[in-house]
Amino acid sequence: MDYSSSMLYRLYCYKAFGYRYIDENVLMFDEFSHFRTLDELKSELKNCQLCPFSKSRNNVVVSKKSLAKLMVVMENPTVSDDLSGEMFVGNLATMLKEMLKEHGGVSEDDIYGSFLVKCKAPKNGAVTSESVLRCSPYLFDEIKKLNPKVILTVGEICSKVVLKDENLPNLQISHGSIFKEGGAFVMPVFDMEYVLTNPSKKGLLIEDIKKIRELL
Repeated sequence: MDYSSSMLYRLYCYKAFGYRYIDENVLMFDEFSHFRTLDELKSELKNCQLCPFSKSRNNVVVSKKSLAKLMVVMENPTVSDDLSGEMFVGNLATMLKEMLKEHGGVSEDDIYGSFLVKCKAPKNGAVTSESVLRCSPYLFDEIKKLNPKVILTVGEICSKVVLKDENLPNLQISHGSIFKEGGAFVMPVFDMEYVLTNPSKKGLLIEDIKKIRELL
């Protein structure tokens, strides 16, 4: 699947929202937004049925915050997230949040969690290209509404989608690199599951997180 920022990709995104006719000028207008407010977007998410993941979810997991300097984009909710409907409740997500506070100097109030795909994958499986295509417009709109200073993209898929770059080097190379997307700094980092199974990478993750202090 091509995650590029071409007009064709954006057309597919808006088609996923149910638009039947899209003017070419709209596709070229970066400030276009389907929702007027972040609360309106979140309300729509709770009733979304755009992809098959909606059939097996218990909750659409969205942050309750409306302001934050740091946005953390993870791939999709875990079983714990889905059952509770809350952000950062799983062990790995909690570990990441604590690392952000300890090493990134970020307060609890300044961390806004989000997911590339808003619903848990059936049977806790992997996200699919269809679910990414149908759900990513929500994330792009969410970023515009939140307007964070820094976006931390957790894992390779999140990084490629947020940066709209299918050719982004793998995280062994691109982790900790600072990109500019819109008005925000974007930094790809390893996901916690990968770090847990590769303990030698924990130090690299900590060093990457420390860079947040200079960006906020």
